[in-house]
Amino acid sequence: SSRIYVIDTAKTPRAPSLHKVVEPTDILRKTGLAYPHTSHCLASGDIMVSCLGDKEGNATGSGFLLLESDFNVKGRCSMLQCTKKSLHNICLFKVAISVTPLKVRNWILPEMPGLITDFLISLDDRYLYFVNWLHGDVRQYNIEDPSKPVLTGQVWVGGLLQKGSDVVYVAEDGTESQFSVPVIKGNRLRGGPQMIQLSLDGKRLYVTNSLFSVWDQQFYGRDFVKKGSHMLQIDVNTEQGGLTINPNFFVDFGTEPEGPALAHEMRYPGGDCTSDIWI
Repeated sequence: SSRIYVIDTAKTPRAPSLHKVVEPTDILRKTGLAYPHTSHCLASGDIMVSCLGDKEGNATGSGFLLLESDFNVKGRCSMLQCTKKSLHNICLFKVAISVTPLKVRNWILPEMPGLITDFLISLDDRYLYFVNWLHGDVRQYNIEDPSKPVLTGQVWVGGLLQKGSDVVYVAEDGTESQFSVPVIKGNRLRGGPQMIQLSLDGKRLYVTNSLFSVWDQQFYGRDFVKKGSHMLQIDVNTEQGGLTINPNFFVDFGTEPEGPALAHEMRYPGGDCTSDIWI
């Protein structure tokens, strides 16, 4: 819909209410942008929101809109200032982690990429987490030695290769298999892991499954969009590494009033690992 919904959680924390709706007509008129995606609070008090497209529906992916502290559209911020200094402090890099496309059958291509859509690093810099939206797994790597990351945790929470899907993984020896995905509180997991958020203590990793409604429908079918998205909790072993899906936590956005809803990004009111607003 390209709308931005502002929810008031201060007045009655246990009963959040709709404070304001920023309409797409106002966004288009003042910025020429559409399809808002991710929001971040700035030190100035403004809110910066990235947008996927423009008013013609082109996937430009190059625009940011600014909202004032009272959530009125302030304008467009399309360029970010940066400085390149090549004489000193040169950054060298090499590939440390990569996800190999899997050979598959019954899919549009002979190989399926993992499609990493989100990643984050714990506050103590010990662990890196990322998701493969198509394969369906969430991974944890120990990065205490950044040049030699070690896979310490991996769980499957959906994806196109789960048992019951038409698509199967074909190993090098020709054997075919699919991955086991648990049923949480009677719910079969839909879509694949898309956005993640980690608690400040690093012990709770939350996952949603909706990327973009058009992509959700294209890759996972209309049934996914009709039923809405969900949020899971993954318990983290911060001492030795390891991930465990919490069997008692399932937030179903398909049952929301006026739903189904396709929830995307998560934020902690007291701060999380991808925001410095709490410092």
